[in-house]
Amino acid sequence: MDGDRLASSAKRPITREGEQPLQQLAGALDPEPGDPDGDRPLALFYGEEGTLVGFASAGIQRIDHEGVRHAVYGGMLFIDTQYKGVTESLSFAIREALRFRLREPWTPLWCMGVIMTPASYRRLVVTMPRLYPGRRAPVPERVRALLRKTARLRGLAFVDEERWLVRGMGTPRHPERLRSARTLKADPDARFFLDENPRFDEGVAMLIWFPVDVRNLGGAFARYFARLLTGGDRSEG
Repeated sequence: MDGDRLASSAKRPITREGEQPLQQLAGALDPEPGDPDGDRPLALFYGEEGTLVGFASAGIQRIDHEGVRHAVYGGMLFIDTQYKGVTESLSFAIREALRFRLREPWTPLWCMGVIMTPASYRRLVVTMPRLYPGRRAPVPERVRALLRKTARLRGLAFVDEERWLVRGMGTPRHPERLRSARTLKADPDARFFLDENPRFDEGVAMLIWFPVDVRNLGGAFARYFARLLTGGDRSEG
C-alpha cells in the first residue's frame, strides 16, 4: 500500500457523511474476475492532519477474445471533494499500468472505467488521445464486442448497452451543481456525456475504454503537462 499526502484546499474540517466511502474501500480489495493473482494494489491518500481522505485501487482482468488473450486494467477511485488528488491518482494509475507492461510487454492492455459525472469524463477525454466513446470518432466494432464481454464478466448491469450505460455504485453529490457549472455547459465533451447519459444524477454511469500503450500514455503525459504549464488543469465538480 502507498500513502500519498494530499494538499487541502478546504477551509473547514473534513466530516464524513454516510458509509459510501467505506463500502467502496471494502469492494476495492476484491480481486477482478479473471485475475489469477488476485492482487489489487491499494493507495491510501491522507490530508494535512493525517486524515484518510481517499483511496485508489487497481486490478487486471484477463479476457480471451477472438483467439487473443487481452488484459483489462480496472480500478476504483474515491477522493473527498474538498481535496485535489488528480496528480496522485493519475500517478498511481500510470505506475501500476507500467508495472504490468514491464512484466508482459506483448499482452494487449486496455483500461475500462466506470464514469459517474461529466467532469470526470471531460478530464479523461482531454487527457487520453484515444478514448471511447467520444464525439470525435465512432467506436470500432471489435472494441464494442470486447467491452461488452469484459463488462459482463465483471458483473456490470447494463442500463443501455448501446450507449455503454450501467448501474453505478451510488449517486453523485450535488448533481445540480454539475449541470449548471459554466465550464461544463460550454464544453462539448461534457455535453456529449450529458446527452448520452442524462440520468447520471440517478446513479447511471458510463463505461469508458482506451488502449494502454506507448502512444496513448505518451500523449496523455504530453497533454497533462501542457495543461499544467498553461494553468489549464482545472475543472468544476
